Amino acid sequence: MKGVEWDVETKIEVAIAWLITGSIEKASEMTAIPARTIRDWTKQLWWDDVVDTAKGIKQKELDALWTGLIHKSADALRDRVDNGDSVLDKFGNIKKVPIKGKDLAFITAIAVDKRALARGQATSRTERISIEEKLKKIGDELELRAEKNESTNPTQVH
Repeated sequence: MKGVEWDVETKIEVAIAWLITGSIEKASEMTAIPARTIRDWTKQLWWDDVVDTAKGIKQKELDALWTGLIHKSADALRDRVDNGDSVLDKFGNIKKVPIKGKDLAFITAIAVDKRALARGQATSRTERISIEEKLKKIGDELELRAEKNESTNPTQVH
């Protein structure tokens, strides 16, 4: 196959196979491109760009997959919150029972945090004090100690 010019799509397909498997040999098996060719490609200046493109493609696929799972899970969760969990009673019948309070509280806490993250809002609070505020606080403490020291050790005049 010497002298074959491979198109960009094939190179991207090989890069994806290589990313997924972590192996030149397995990528070769998946794509029918000789392992020697792939080894040569990995040494080319353009290889990193092709790998970056492949990563972007896989990232978009995974994002779409996760988004779909999130929507399915949210729908199932909404059904459970609205209608309860399905349980089997002692007679073998399926019935709905309300979600336990602690489970509902846990679900709510996670949902609130994730919504805040998606909106770019803080999910925790951290106190921040400026240097000026710290210095003022230290200065006030020193003044207070100095006043206290003066009141307990008055200066004696002879």
